[in-house]
Amino acid sequence: MKVCRVFNSFKKNITFDGIAICYHHSYAGYIVGKPAILVRVCLFAYSPQQIVDCSTTMGNYGCSGGSLRNTLRYLERSGGLMTASEYPYTAKQSRCRFRVNETVVHITSWAVLPARDEKALQVAIATMGPVAASINASPHTFQLYHTGVYDDPSCSSDSVNHAVVVVGYTKDVWILKNWWSDKWGEDGYMRLARHKNQCGITNYAAYSIL
Repeated sequence: MKVCRVFNSFKKNITFDGIAICYHHSYAGYIVGKPAILVRVCLFAYSPQQIVDCSTTMGNYGCSGGSLRNTLRYLERSGGLMTASEYPYTAKQSRCRFRVNETVVHITSWAVLPARDEKALQVAIATMGPVAASINASPHTFQLYHTGVYDDPSCSSDSVNHAVVVVGYTKDVWILKNWWSDKWGEDGYMRLARHKNQCGITNYAAYSIL
């Protein structure tokens, strides 16, 4: 069994206040989980607000949405992330206030995993740590998930519209970190059935190299 939990200074998951910003919470939370392999405890919470405000230069849309690919491109171009304390979350888009001399983590490159390849995702988690991934979060059963292994045939793998962090796995499940408050799922986490690309979890997954 390979499991890690992502710790950050949010204490509780952030509620979105109705804006489409899962892509930046997913990636900022993913970076939190990168420094170690088995146990992930870090001294800083990284700034999702920086991604909201600044990654529009790479094709994201601030509070209206974005993609993991565009976020990765932005982070590679900018060089890294500031802390959440230096660049706090405001739940709205503002002018970019990024200061390169205040970055605490630097992105040197990134890689996209082969599409629909669960073995590649497993290997990446085991060797690189948490992996950011797109997922289909449309079904009501997904949105209302509370506990147990999520395995709903109606959750199609044909399209994805949300972003999560795959933080671990067992023989039969992926363990996902979501951002819909700690009242969603199992304290903000989901156990997702493996071996069937459930909800398109392996359609687009990526990791960065620090």
